[in-house]
Amino acid sequence: MPTSRFVFLTFIFVLLLAFCTANATIINIPDDYYWIQVGIDSAASGDTILVQPGTYRETLVFHGTGITLASLYLLDPNSEYIESTIIDAARQQRAMDFRQSGDSASVVCGFTIRNGGTSYGGGVYCAFSSPTLRDLVIENCQTYRMGGGVYCTQESRPMFINVKLSGNVSPVGGGIGIAHSAHPTLINCEITGNTADSTGGGVFIGHEFAAITTDGVLIADNNARFGGGLYITDSPDIILKNVTICNNKSENGNGMYLTHDFQTCNVELINSIVYFNQFPAVVITGDTIDNGTILTISYSDIEDRLEGIIVEDNGHVIWSQGSIYRDPDFRNLEDEDYYLTAGSPCFDSGDPESREDPDGSRADMGAFFFDRRINDVRSENESFTPNRFGLLAVYPNPFNSAATLRYELSVSCSISLYLVNPIGQNVLTLFDGFHQSGIHQMEINAENMASGSYVLRMTDKDQTSERKLILMD
Repeated sequence: MPTSRFVFLTFIFVLLLAFCTANATIINIPDDYYWIQVGIDSAASGDTILVQPGTYRETLVFHGTGITLASLYLLDPNSEYIESTIIDAARQQRAMDFRQSGDSASVVCGFTIRNGGTSYGGGVYCAFSSPTLRDLVIENCQTYRMGGGVYCTQESRPMFINVKLSGNVSPVGGGIGIAHSAHPTLINCEITGNTADSTGGGVFIGHEFAAITTDGVLIADNNARFGGGLYITDSPDIILKNVTICNNKSENGNGMYLTHDFQTCNVELINSIVYFNQFPAVVITGDTIDNGTILTISYSDIEDRLEGIIVEDNGHVIWSQGSIYRDPDFRNLEDEDYYLTAGSPCFDSGDPESREDPDGSRADMGAFFFDRRINDVRSENESFTPNRFGLLAVYPNPFNSAATLRYELSVSCSISLYLVNPIGQNVLTLFDGFHQSGIHQMEINAENMASGSYVLRMTDKDQTSERKLILMD
């Protein structure tokens, strides 16, 4: 980013903080302190530590003071800042440690976390703490006990939003390990390409009422001896909602392995897809205690229906209403693109009592909903592909609450489309995710916004296109 633009954005950010938190301080790394940890140690509640792009070889320990640690992604939501602002633990220790802090106010945003090496939680360790971790990549971390990428324990309730865990390794819970009454929330997260020598290639959940809340989670291409995607044990109330479990591999339970030793394991799948995991997709087993292991499936797509599930010992499966067993028709399975097409049987097939998808339609099955706000604008030549990245038109402009946007993409890529106000705040996100190439159009609904001038911005990791809009009463 040009220096002048960064200075301007920082100035705007300072003004915003001045209005919101009069006593808050912005600590700049490396200008104020060379080491991020020194900035954390110096910060007070409400402070923000703003980190410039670079590779920082550190282990960061948080003290429960309720701070924000962020890259420049906080000022300008360009994924390039996530890729270029790196916390590298160099296999010496875990990268981030939230331990016995009671922290529920700290936020970490906009980093790549990599090369952690320790016993538990190579990337992030949470105990008795509940921070918010968002817009992160956690990769290539390794532990010798549990939780290659992330470990949550001891009643911690962290929230993970837009986090990607990939290439992490551990004997138990290659991507994430959850134990001892921990209950993390995962929203719009991807857990892919992780490995466990024993159990839970993507996710391990178990011991003393451990649980998880999910909303839009992809668990794909993970490996383990038991439970390639997930391994769940001794967890009485697990609800997996809007999860896609695909292409995982294991000797026992390619997609999921559910069991129990000391207490009932009760798992419910809602609005989810379990497909392309090879047979058996699910193994349900356990001891002979009362009730045993129970899997309830509702409004979900399960390959081969009950024939794809092995039930052993005191295991039970309940095939409930709304469930199907049809090819989900992903957009491009070979390229690991697990978005739905308009013809997918999972489209508008989720639980009608669930919250509507962001486009206002009935919930879809799986991690990624089909966004009906985006419609292809077909050329007379169906093979036509545009040769640029940009916003084409917004009409009418000025507009009153509703307008139509046209834009083009020369290649399929991850983009963000959003409106910003005159002081640079993102006030309306129209789209944020992977998008196919072509010429497209989208409806803008601004009925709850104040009149005035706005900037419509479309970004990928390399480019930005902008147009000025006028919203009238």
